[in-house]
Amino acid sequence: MQKRLVFLPFLVLSMCLGINVFPGAVDAQDAGITSGSREDMISALQKSVVLIGQARKSAEGGRLVLQHTLGTGFLIYREFTVATVRSRFTKYVDRGRLVVKFRSPSGGDGFQILPAGILYEFPDKDLAFLRVEGSPAEMAGLSRLEVIRDVAEIGSLVGETVMIAGYPRLGDFNRDHPVLRRGMISSTDFRMAGSPIILLELLEIPGFSGAPVIVQDTGHVIGIIPGPEFAKGSDGFQWAVPVTEADYRRAINARSPSQ
Repeated sequence: MQKRLVFLPFLVLSMCLGINVFPGAVDAQDAGITSGSREDMISALQKSVVLIGQARKSAEGGRLVLQHTLGTGFLIYREFTVATVRSRFTKYVDRGRLVVKFRSPSGGDGFQILPAGILYEFPDKDLAFLRVEGSPAEMAGLSRLEVIRDVAEIGSLVGETVMIAGYPRLGDFNRDHPVLRRGMISSTDFRMAGSPIILLELLEIPGFSGAPVIVQDTGHVIGIIPGPEFAKGSDGFQWAVPVTEADYRRAINARSPSQ
C-alpha cells in the first residue's frame, strides 16, 4: 500500500513533465496504429491514404498540377513507400507523370503533390508499390500503416469489422479529402487464380481501388481494394486482395522496378 502511495505522486508529476513512465510504449505514428483509441486509428488511416494520379507542370513556376486521377494508395512502413493497385497502370497511363496528392502536414487547406515512380508490380495479383520522390519535411506528419505478417492470419477474422479510406467520385465535389467507410469480413474461403481473396460486406464504389482494408480492433491492414478489372463486386459485396509483410519485402528487395 505504501509503495502505491509513493508511485501515485510520481506518476502525476511524470505526466505533467511529459516523462514516459512506461518505456515499452511507442509513438503510434512511427509504429503504425496497432494500439491506441479508435479516434487515433481513424486519424492515422486518414493521414496514410493518398490520391494517385498523373500531373503536368504549370506554366507559372513549374508547379505540379494534377490532371487525371487513378485511384487511392496508402503509405506503408517506410515513409516513401505507397501500396496501390496494379490494374491502374495500363498502357494508357504515362508512368513518367505519376504523382501522389495528400493534405499538407502543416494543416489548413493546403495540399502536397509529389512525383512517384513504380517500385514493383506483382504479376500474380492486383498489387503494386510506388516510391514517392519527396523529402522527410514534405511528408512529415503523415502516418504509415502496418500489414499482417502472413496470409494465414485472415482465416480467423471472419465477422470482424473493417474500415477503409479512399477517394470516391462525389459528383461536383473535389476528391481532395479521403472518405471513410466501414464493413465486415464475410468470408476468407474464396480463391482467385489460386490465391486467397477476401469477401467484404461492403458496397463497391468507384474511387476506392487501392484503399487499405484495416481491422478495426487491431489497426492492421489485411488487404487492399482491387480495381473492378481484377475482381468486380456485386450485390452489396466487395472483394479485397490480401497484403502481407512478405509482399512488402518482395517489393523493396526487387532487383528491377517491375516484373
